[in-house]
This record gives sequence, structure tokens and C-alpha cells, in this order.
Amino acid sequence: MTPRLIRQIVIAVIFITVLGSGSYWYYSSLQVVPTCEDNVQNGIEEGVDCGTVACGRACEPELVPLEVKTNNLLKIGLQDYDFAAEVFNPNRDYGSAESAYELILLNKDGQEVAKKAGVFYILPGQVKYVIITAISTTAEAVSAKFNIRSARWEKLGSLEGMNFLVKNKTYNVLQGGTVSELKALVVNNSDYDFAKVDIGIILFNDGNKILAVNKTDVRTLLTKTERAIEVRWAFPVRGTVNRIDFEISTNLFDNLNYIKRYGSPSEKFQKYY
Repeated sequence: MTPRLIRQIVIAVIFITVLGSGSYWYYSSLQVVPTCEDNVQNGIEEGVDCGTVACGRACEPELVPLEVKTNNLLKIGLQDYDFAAEVFNPNRDYGSAESAYELILLNKDGQEVAKKAGVFYILPGQVKYVIITAISTTAEAVSAKFNIRSARWEKLGSLEGMNFLVKNKTYNVLQGGTVSELKALVVNNSDYDFAKVDIGIILFNDGNKILAVNKTDVRTLLTKTERAIEVRWAFPVRGTVNRIDFEISTNLFDNLNYIKRYGSPSEKFQKYY
């Protein structure tokens, strides 16, 4: 190879390198650098301007609102009422640690005669009755509006920590039908001790119409133990009770509700994402 040819090859290599570098920097300068404020999902974002790695914040999930399936207003006195709203959470991985509600009772003219506000929790995929008792009104109520104002969502990957049973339930009508009483045993069949377990009771007739509701709770329910419960209705329950439903749950979002787990070396109860 002659010196002249070698010199031509070296010049050609230098030219190609310079041209390639210049082209790279030119085209790079034309590219838009992904940011977390450009309203576009780009780069390594997991959604539009979000993602733990890309933007330092998790993307908000697309959650379906809670659904109120039924409203049940139950007259228990001259101007006293119980109420039960059947609520469904269609989200399978997310529950609401705190859902705020407003209940308004109306008279026959559509005027407000009572108002209540409060909060409840609901687990992923759960259908539950929100039970509100002993509502006093300024006049006779004929209808109710139950509105869910807000929901604080949390991811809950598993409900394996909750396993309750009811046994030996007995319902009796006392004092000539003026008082009713329900007794039962609640069994904690899970591997956890719980500080508080919530119990809702719904009485149905043979047409699946709700006749009465009540609620109570059990404090410090240890694993593999049972506790007796007793609730009373200090008014006549109108109709024949054909079925009794128990809704037993515990607030899996509240770490203070978890006391201890057995059968596992892990003491961690809930994972937050």
C-alpha cells in the first residue's frame, strides 16, 4: 500500500467520523427531551407524566366510583328511623380506607327532615351494607338520599387476612313482640389477632325485603377464638324474619387494627404501594 493511498484512507476515516458526529448532535438537538410536565406519556413514564422511576410519583389508577345499589329506610318509631345502604366496590385491587357519605331524609313534600354524615371503609370487590341507626326526624320521613362524597383509595393486594364465621345464632321475639333479640358466636378463623371486628346484621322476610338492621363490634378478637354477641331491637320488628345475614369485616387499612399474626415468621400485616 502506497503512502498516498494510506493518506487517503486516513482522511476518509476522519471525514466519516466528523460527519457522523455532526449528524448525531444535529439530530439530537431536534429531539424533544421527555419531561414530567409535557402532558405526554414518553421516556420511561408509566403513564402521562407519572411513574415512580421517571417522575418520582406513582400513577393514579383508573378507579370506578363506588356504586350505591339500594337504599332502605326503616321506620322504628313515630319519628325514628334506621337506614341501610347497599354499597358495591367494583375495584378488585383497591379499597377505600375512608369514604365520606351524606344521608338526607325527606318528607312527603320533598323537604329535608334529617341529615347525617359519616365515613365508612370498604374492601376491594366488596358489597356491604352501610348501617345507620337511631335517626330522629323533625317530621315523618318517606324517602332517603344517600350520597358518597369522597373516597380515599388504597391498594390492597390480598384479603387473606380476613376469615370470620358465625355459628349458634338464635333469634327470639320477646315481651309479646315488642322486643327482639339475636345471639350468636363470632369465630376468628384467620391467623391474625384483631383489635376491632365490625358486625352488621340484616333481617329479611321471605320476599328478601329488609325488615330491620343492627350493628355491633367485638374488641380484641384473637385468632382461632370465638366471642358471643347479643343485639336487641327495642321496638316491634314488623313481619316474619325468614333470613338473617351477618356482615363481618375488619379495617385492613388500619395498621393499629392489626395486633399479631400467627403461623408465619412475618409480622407485617399490610403492604402499601
